[in-house]
Amino acid sequence: MRGFGRTQGGQASPVLLVAFVVTLASAGCGSVGPWTLVASAPDVNPAGAPLRGIACTSADECWAVGGSSIFHYYQAAWTTEGAQTDALASVACPDPADCWAVASLGGDPLVLRDTDGHWGPDAAAASLDVDTSENGLSGIACPSISECWAVGEAPYVPLIAGYRNGLWTRAPNLIPPAGPGHQSFLSAVACANTTDCWAVGAQGSGGLEVPLIAQDLSGVWSESASPSLPDSATAVLDAITCSAPSECWAVGTTQEADGATLPLIERLYQGVWSVVQGASIPAASGTDLSGVACVDADRCWAVGYEGAGPDAVQQLIEEYSGAKWSIVDGASPGGAQASQLHSVTCAPGGTCWAVGSADSGDGSSLTLIEQTR
Repeated sequence: MRGFGRTQGGQASPVLLVAFVVTLASAGCGSVGPWTLVASAPDVNPAGAPLRGIACTSADECWAVGGSSIFHYYQAAWTTEGAQTDALASVACPDPADCWAVASLGGDPLVLRDTDGHWGPDAAAASLDVDTSENGLSGIACPSISECWAVGEAPYVPLIAGYRNGLWTRAPNLIPPAGPGHQSFLSAVACANTTDCWAVGAQGSGGLEVPLIAQDLSGVWSESASPSLPDSATAVLDAITCSAPSECWAVGTTQEADGATLPLIERLYQGVWSVVQGASIPAASGTDLSGVACVDADRCWAVGYEGAGPDAVQQLIEEYSGAKWSIVDGASPGGAQASQLHSVTCAPGGTCWAVGSADSGDGSSLTLIEQTR
């Protein structure tokens, strides 16, 4: 994505994570708190790509994606499958036997589908006629097994694709193309039901961006009013979750004039979006919230990373307890020099998972998977 500090897939990556993915230590080697470290899949990933997205159909079954890797959690163990693509950014599972994954810029094929345990390119997505060198999808949500929405970026304009009754179609652009210098994109999408979905991202020109919020009502997308941010030089929304119609949380980052960044949290309540005060965090380069999920209306999690030095970040987890947002401890593998979380989800029943990556300090990248106790 073309936001400040963005890389393909809509996420910032202030830490250079290269080499290979290695197995994490078992749960318990991180800090004591609501989150615990989970043993990762025994897979070697030459690209060292972090996990970007996760979806769970229950506390016992999840899918996580990132780069060219697809991880499956089942019967208390993670295993890895070949993705047949690259730049995987998001995954959605409307049913345990039916999951979808999408790829950002450069990913080809753009849409993968898992049916009964077998992943492969989704042939129906060919109807989108997407040039993957210039277009990409960074988020997907499926409110039912027969309906999905995927969002991302085409040159200078948002890309919205809808799947209904076995067919993919591109929705009309929300914002007319303005040519080079003006950009707009959507980073993530969430659906409360089959008739009420929301997507978030940013739009702007000349290096100045403001949040972009779009709403779908029965298949028709339109831009929605976003709250103003008078003290911010630029701002981007990276993730969204919706627990009910007109009940959503969106998170991202704001950048001040000196380049320092702060987390951004917005809430849709009773049909109106507003900025919500998050936990108190000093402004620093490389601070962002990139994932959000809720157990219920009174308990939510937002994950990301905060600046921890000129070239490093540390994972950031904020918890909403019904009244305010506060910072809680994550669980990093022993010896990690840096870590970042990109996505979080909560399964039916309340178990939540977060995924990302950690830098071991010797040039290797660790797949980071955490779970609430």
